[in-house]
Amino acid sequence: FKKARGDVIAVIDADLSHPVGVLTKMFAEIGKGADLVVGSRYVKGGRTEGWPLKRKITSWGATMMALPFTKIKDPVSGFFMLRREVIKGVSLSPIGYKIGLEVIAKGNYKKAVEVPYVFVNRTAGKTKLDVKEYVNYLKQVASLLVYKVSRKVKIRSGT
Repeated sequence: FKKARGDVIAVIDADLSHPVGVLTKMFAEIGKGADLVVGSRYVKGGRTEGWPLKRKITSWGATMMALPFTKIKDPVSGFFMLRREVIKGVSLSPIGYKIGLEVIAKGNYKKAVEVPYVFVNRTAGKTKLDVKEYVNYLKQVASLLVYKVSRKVKIRSGT
């Protein structure tokens, strides 16, 4: 985020799992007044393709653990866009690679929107999702709970 130069920042995985064409729709939502736009597999029009049952259960569990922080339906998405002001002055300290949840929980935004997309399994490379990342996610959720309690932060709505 520090290296980005624009007023709008997008985060997208490099493994080709996210359709780059959706970035245009996300940017359009920024233009309509959204501060934060999440590419979502879990809103109408979004879905996953080719996931085994274990991956679906893991994603569902991670999403349920994020409920204390937001009503966004896909809070662990690695595909999001935000106005730079959302993170201005915010101390981000993600554990693992779910920085989107950190932004959702701590960011300064009024309007968040979810844009549907179809997640497809990568065509190359290897997943980072292993036991270490599961543990990192649990540590991150615990850290965000401490943050929420210490600041009496309310659940963030998706709109």
